[in-house]
Amino acid sequence: MGVSAPTPLVLFRYPTLSPKSRNRKPTRRRRAPRASKRKRGDEYQRAVAEVAQSLVPSALVEVGSWVNGPDGRRDLDVLVRSTIESAPMVVIECKDWNKPIGIAFIDALDSKRRDIGAPVAMICSNSGFTADALRKAARVGIPALAALIKGDRRIRV
Repeated sequence: MGVSAPTPLVLFRYPTLSPKSRNRKPTRRRRAPRASKRKRGDEYQRAVAEVAQSLVPSALVEVGSWVNGPDGRRDLDVLVRSTIESAPMVVIECKDWNKPIGIAFIDALDSKRRDIGAPVAMICSNSGFTADALRKAARVGIPALAALIKGDRRIRV
């Protein structure tokens, strides 16, 4: 008898229950991760990188690069480095979601920008932003942009 491959294990965290409802079963469960290795957001990151490259043709545009920060390595969706030394490094966070981006993602990008010392950070979404996220982005100086892919039916403006 041959040894079969182990069954993949999916872990999820149950929602926190109040003391009164400890005996109830949670009703919401997370979906298992997709089997595909290629993420849907990768295509969106490449589209945003193409737009950045067309705006600054002489710049070096990297997709999915990693940069060391004070707390370890940080994942950058799109990084734009100019060939001119005096030009700032630009970090672009890409969100290819079905719902508007909330304030937590603006906070996270602001933290990432400070950690890696990037003077300019931008966030792109194909599904828009909440009003709170737009207020926070304006206050901390992060442009909230939309990079739209023609024919994508998930786009919400």
